[in-house]
Amino acid sequence: MNAVTLRERNKAVIYVTSGDHLLVFREPDYPEVGVQPPGGTISPGESIEAGAVRELSEETGIAIPEQALVRLGDHVHEYASGDTLHRHHRYFFHCMVDEDTRRTWRRVETNPDGADHEIIFALYWASLRDRLDLSAGLGRYLPAVRERLGITP
Repeated sequence: MNAVTLRERNKAVIYVTSGDHLLVFREPDYPEVGVQPPGGTISPGESIEAGAVRELSEETGIAIPEQALVRLGDHVHEYASGDTLHRHHRYFFHCMVDEDTRRTWRRVETNPDGADHEIIFALYWASLRDRLDLSAGLGRYLPAVRERLGITP
């Protein structure tokens, strides 16, 4: 019987809205990962809120104060990869910004999560009035965002 390695991490997921649009991205080099909101791994010793603000800035270039974040809830997401069980403790946040929702842009993150490569993010604004399929359970708290904004899809 093979031993299974458990890899646990704290992750922030940030739903950034401007009006009735949600900021999302695709990774052109990894289309299989699907559409995602900004977020990422919280560093050891870092508060969840500080990590959320840092990840948002690194992935999108948008800087906000921690006070702009509204915590929506938490969820544990698990998946297996080879002989490793990944357990992500996800902390979901919402923040509102005043941005041009016609804007699209690319952002490059170097050394994501300690890796020795870059990730390209193709960012764009998606209408919250449309059906949004976010990958890997990342849409878990989208109904709460729509409710906060008074949007019916």
